Parts: sequence; structure tokens; C-alpha cells
Amino acid sequence: MRVDDVRLDYRGTANPFGAGRAVVTYTLTNAGNARLLPSESVTVAGPGGVGTRTVVVTGAQEVLAGSTVRRTVGVDGVLPAFRLEAAVAVTGEAVGIGGGDLAADRATAAGAAVPWAALALVLVVVGGAVLVGLRDGRGRGVTTSATPAPTTPAPDAPAPDADGPDPR
Repeated sequence: MRVDDVRLDYRGTANPFGAGRAVVTYTLTNAGNARLLPSESVTVAGPGGVGTRTVVVTGAQEVLAGSTVRRTVGVDGVLPAFRLEAAVAVTGEAVGIGGGDLAADRATAAGAAVPWAALALVLVVVGGAVLVGLRDGRGRGVTTSATPAPTTPAPDAPAPDADGPDPR
């Protein structure tokens, strides 16, 4: 039993804090001469194993000797961690000749999972903050007064007489 051509596609959600769905597609090939009943599992994880989700494939049909089968498995609850990795593990058990594990294989693929909704939310919040800052900043310039400031006499000028101007 061989796993080939693993592909990972991420389908996000409109919820900026929500998880999406990873769709993993792969090919199983029975290169032997006996019918095999595969046991399959698909694991999807972000960098460093963040948000690991595993699905065990149930109800798989046997794969005839020399044939190839294409599988598509959906994995729900996957966080958009910018980069995801999918791992497909399969073990084939012989059917009709006494049973037993004959073959096992594992293959991986990587794909992008950009959190577009969260990035859009950040952009809206930052843009709103910039607009509010610009609007508030327009009225904060140097202000001028319409009434003239009071003047004080020069220190060596004579003081005005209370009775009127000096006749001299």
C-alpha cells in the first residue's frame, strides 16, 4: 500500500476568530498482488504542531491488487495558522489470504491557511483609529484671539496723570 500525491486545501470561515476546514486529497495504490483493506488517518497541524486535528477514515473499501484509489478527507476545526501540514498514514491489511498487516506508508503535504477574516478585522480597526486620529488632529492648531492683548507701558515712560494729559 502506497500513499501518493497528497494535497492540502484550506477553506476558512468568515468568523475572524473561528476555525475552518482542511480538505486533504491523496491517492492510495496497492502495488502488491493481494486485496488490501486500508486503515487510514489524516492529521492536519500548524507550525510546531499547533492546533493538531486528526481524522480516522472509516468505511474504507478494499483496494484491489494493482489498483489506485483517490480519497478526499475533510478535517474540521482547523485553525488558520498561515502554514499547515497534512500527514496521511495508511496500513493495508490483506483480505482473503489469512489477514495480517502487509504494508504501511505515510506521506505529507503543506499548504497555506491565511486568516483573511482576522486580517481584515485588524485592517478595519487600524484604519478606523487612523481616521479618528486625523479627524481629532485637524482642530488642534495654533489659535488666535480676536481681542488684542493688553499692553504695558515701557519702564522709563512717564506715568499718565490722573487729571489728564500733562500740559507740558
